[in-house]
Amino acid sequence: MATRSAIAIRNSDATYDVIYCHWDGYPSRQLPILKSKYNTAKLVRKLLAPGDLSSLETEHDWDRNKREPSPLYYMDRGDLDCKPRKLKVSEMHKFATGSGCEHLYVYLPRLGWRHEEL
Repeated sequence: MATRSAIAIRNSDATYDVIYCHWDGYPSRQLPILKSKYNTAKLVRKLLAPGDLSSLETEHDWDRNKREPSPLYYMDRGDLDCKPRKLKVSEMHKFATGSGCEHLYVYLPRLGWRHEEL
């Protein structure tokens, strides 16, 4: 069973760019990856740009071929409408809970990652 999460970054206009992540959203799994590999606003924006994820980090592609650990994006299998959403804070929470997310990870520029259990 999946542990769904949402990953977001706060923008200067107080909106958030938000994506969905389907697999393995537990803090013990995701926070170390986010903090070590996506520790600047530039890196977080690069992570979010392709949109929704199946997994934040996996060693397999959609065809189960082995590869270097990296994000697995839905757009890579041809899914449409997976781009990040630009939302206000209340809309972000509504999106996350409506998507069945159990965890929300928000990057605040100059402050770092924040985790919220939903």
